[in-house]
Amino acid sequence: MKLTLGSIYIGSNSNTTVFLTEKDDLPPIQIWELSDFLMSISFYEYRVTITEVVVGFVSLSNINFLEYLPSVQSLWILTSNIKDFSALSLITNLKKLRIDRVSAGLGDVLLHLRNLEEIFLDHWVQGAENIFGLKKLKNVSLRGCASENLKGMMDWIDLKHLWLYGGKIASLAGIPTTIESLRLTRIPNIRSLDGLSSCSSLLDLRVDSCKKIISLNGIENCSVLNILSIVGLQLESLEPIRNLNSLEYVVFAGNTLILDGVDVFSSFVKRCYRSKTF
Repeated sequence: MKLTLGSIYIGSNSNTTVFLTEKDDLPPIQIWELSDFLMSISFYEYRVTITEVVVGFVSLSNINFLEYLPSVQSLWILTSNIKDFSALSLITNLKKLRIDRVSAGLGDVLLHLRNLEEIFLDHWVQGAENIFGLKKLKNVSLRGCASENLKGMMDWIDLKHLWLYGGKIASLAGIPTTIESLRLTRIPNIRSLDGLSSCSSLLDLRVDSCKKIISLNGIENCSVLNILSIVGLQLESLEPIRNLNSLEYVVFAGNTLILDGVDVFSSFVKRCYRSKTF
């Protein structure tokens, strides 16, 4: 069962109305004010069945009510008003965490989320570094990562999907070799894709506005790569993709400039035409 607190639409009023739904496409079972809900008989009836919580644009400064919801596995926080995240440490069954507008430090709460499989943080705040102590992550999206490389991720042996936006990353060294989907967006210091040379399971690579990357060296060993999207780069050559026979979708956009690549791209088009995937 899903509990939604407040509205998920930005600009709406910040009341603390609670909606309970069994499925997204069904109307709410009932609507309460948060304080009334926590004191109601219905709360004790439903609290164990609530597995998903959405905290919308509300005026709350903490999420302490979560301590009464022992079965929560998914949490999405939209508001920037939350300043105290300590209650996160109490929902140890949490598998999915999304914080869209984090505006306060996380302390050590991430260390308690040992079962977490998916996380989205839109800002690198104090305590975010504790993410590297988690072992079960499969899907990670981070904005503003303060690490210069990805060696802190080496123990993420189950990682499949990674999106990095901005931050101080200069190297992909340490990226888990299990990665299947990688998005790199507006990372000013990253200079190469060399760290991908051992990522033989990579299926989908998208690089957007990482201006210092001038070479695709590193992806030549990504033998099952199926999707390649390059936006806003100036590349020396397309030679590294010449023998990537699993490539089906290639996109160059946003004023991408390729100095040497006509013959490689021509052979790619011919191969796609023969296999009728172009």
